[in-house]
Amino acid sequence: MDWFLERARSLGVEHRPPASLLRGRHLLALGVAPGPRVGEILREVYEQQLDGRVTTEEEAIEAARRLVTAP
Repeated sequence: MDWFLERARSLGVEHRPPASLLRGRHLLALGVAPGPRVGEILREVYEQQLDGRVTTEEEAIEAARRLVTAP
């Protein structure tokens, strides 16, 4: 249990989850039309952020770009 609390403190998420690095405005700038797909991409990139695979806004935008252009 102590390791979990220490990890949460080190990530700054002891009291609430981290803010999403990616916003809807980023997706609109990538040409994604408003609608359910925006939420899907936001959730997917946020999961990548929580997993530590995305750590900056630039990485989040690039991850979204890959999702937008995926077949």
